Amino acid sequence: MDVRTFSDLTDPDLSSAWGRLEDAGACPSLFASHTWVSVWASCFARLSTPEILVGYDGQAPIALAPLFVTASGVEFPVNFLSHRGEFLLGEDGARAFADEVLRNFRRRGAKLMLASVPTSSRTFEVVVSASRGAGYLAHTRTTRISPYLDITTTWDDYIAGRPSKRTSRWAKQNRKFRGLGDVSVVRVGDAGEVDHLVDTLVDVESRSWKEAGGSTIRGRGLEEFYRDLCRALAAEGWLRSFRLELDGRVVAFILGVVYRGGFVALKTAYDESLAKHSPGMVLFHDAIADAFEQGLSRVDFLGEPSRWKREWATGEREHATVALYPTNPSGLAGYLLDAALKPAARRLRSGR
Repeated sequence: MDVRTFSDLTDPDLSSAWGRLEDAGACPSLFASHTWVSVWASCFARLSTPEILVGYDGQAPIALAPLFVTASGVEFPVNFLSHRGEFLLGEDGARAFADEVLRNFRRRGAKLMLASVPTSSRTFEVVVSASRGAGYLAHTRTTRISPYLDITTTWDDYIAGRPSKRTSRWAKQNRKFRGLGDVSVVRVGDAGEVDHLVDTLVDVESRSWKEAGGSTIRGRGLEEFYRDLCRALAAEGWLRSFRLELDGRVVAFILGVVYRGGFVALKTAYDESLAKHSPGMVLFHDAIADAFEQGLSRVDFLGEPSRWKREWATGEREHATVALYPTNPSGLAGYLLDAALKPAARRLRSGR
């Protein structure tokens, strides 16, 4: 296997290899796509260097590792907006590629801190299994449980299969909300609507609980990131957002994406003054129904579990941080600290 390293995300050879892997179905999530990583890096990777490794069989790309080198080690492009870190792995050569990637960094004595890797993923399997042979000690720690809904039936059958008390409550909340006035749900996906879409989301967030907590798009200075992201998503035909209007005013919003046949709810917000009327539930009810009607395979709620997500979900995905420490003195010290001493201290503080 030939492994090439790229440091320029706009390199035509890298773009071609990444695109071919995505077209072949090797990209496991939106967050490992070239489109997402490129926009994410333009905003969040100023203190790191892209180090994208691509494995080739002859001229054909068979795997890709989207990694960034920081002052503290090697990382996936993951943060509070980018929820998942994974390799792009073809049908063949996944373990051999992981071996090559880890040996490349081990020769430099680099530590890898791979955050938010799904524990059921091929990336988790091949990285952990390759770590010891490449000269690393691996420590894994569960960091997130993320609910999802697998679509395997019709919408009517799905609703019929949920607990009757729950569906009765949903129906009652829907009727009550629609009795407040003129209600409509609008689906948004055109590139020409991006600026209005982001402005609307910013406005709805300003009327939500996020405003007081300082976690809005505007509060974090992320308006341009979201504009660039939505333009890129719309250009790919992936953007699918929903807004809930009451008497012409937007009172709830889902910034969504359709990627590889699944709907990803990237960001949501609703008007806090209407909280008792459950505008979020009303909007998700229609958005999820739309996913069934459009023949999608999954709704990914992202983030942490909550009662409302679990009411819709059919399963949950566990994510872990995979920390790889080189077997040298500093690596061994770091492994001992993170894998043994810190957990012991947490157990002492919790009284367990």
